[in-house]
Amino acid sequence: MYMIPNLSWIDRNLAYQAKKYNVDIIQLPHPHISAMLQTGSLSLPDRTMSKITFNDVYSHARAKTSMDWIISGMRISDSIFRLSMIKNSGTIDHKRKIIYLACLSADR
Repeated sequence: MYMIPNLSWIDRNLAYQAKKYNVDIIQLPHPHISAMLQTGSLSLPDRTMSKITFNDVYSHARAKTSMDWIISGMRISDSIFRLSMIKNSGTIDHKRKIIYLACLSADR
């Protein structure tokens, strides 16, 4: 998920990963963008903007790809919430049908 679309260095890395692993990578907006637009964090507030959740993004991805499972790039070190969530569900969350592929990766 992105906060700013079309950043060249991210696009280059994603293109490299897609080619290396022979997969399609779908980029979707981060749900927090809707909250930022609603409250006017970086612009004038837009009260007409609907709040978007992670489940909304996951549902859209599933509908777009016709696949049930989501592979997430979340890392366990990104936040305390993610640490707890991934520690409780493990790297494969069967209930939510999400695989946390990069959850244990270290920054290098």
